[in-house]
Amino acid sequence: EAKVISEKYSVVRKDFPPYRHVDIATFRTEEGYTDSRRPDHVEFVDNIEEDLKRRDFTINAIAYSFSGLLVDPYNGEKDLLGKTIRCVGDPMVRFTENPIRMLRAARMAAEYGFSPDDKTFDAMSRLGGLLQKAGPDRIRTDFLRLISGPEAAKGLKFILETPMMDAISGIPPEALPALVLVKLDELCQTIDATPDDTEARLALFYKCFGPEHSPAAIAAMHFDKKTRKRLEAAL
Repeated sequence: EAKVISEKYSVVRKDFPPYRHVDIATFRTEEGYTDSRRPDHVEFVDNIEEDLKRRDFTINAIAYSFSGLLVDPYNGEKDLLGKTIRCVGDPMVRFTENPIRMLRAARMAAEYGFSPDDKTFDAMSRLGGLLQKAGPDRIRTDFLRLISGPEAAKGLKFILETPMMDAISGIPPEALPALVLVKLDELCQTIDATPDDTEARLALFYKCFGPEHSPAAIAAMHFDKKTRKRLEAAL
């Protein structure tokens, strides 16, 4: 059993479904994110609450032990039930530490129908441009999951409403014609009704950029050569 600092945060639950997947990780704390990707300093600890402090969202800062002990210091269960994406602590700090968390929030909206709370969305709107620091491989992983999600439109809207589109398309917002934004907005109205074929949806997304901008947008995501050629052929 992990050590628990505050018993007031811990309750015993017996109503969870059987385990289907278990990830194993060592409890740790992190400090400093000079490159906005990896912590400068990691220290291993022996209690779960110290580990939960470094998590991105409250719904990811919940721990449940095999004996039925639930540790939820940030009311993540409440946000889980309310489908709310809320940062642990100050969202400006969380997103500055690791900008990919902003895209992760949009991806969770697309996959699960969740929505960021006002403070979280405000931070996404102010810091979305930092997503470029995340690197194309990490951006691509979350974006592929977003666009194939059952509520992809919801995730895309969060990208369109924040400066994250710069990192997604590789094209500065001021360089995108108004018609491209109109077409992307129209795609948000229809994409959820299309088959959840990731590559087919990607083709629909890149068609919105038109022949002038779509090659650059595709290149920005660093797809493998075969995927890139198939997407370019579908334009």
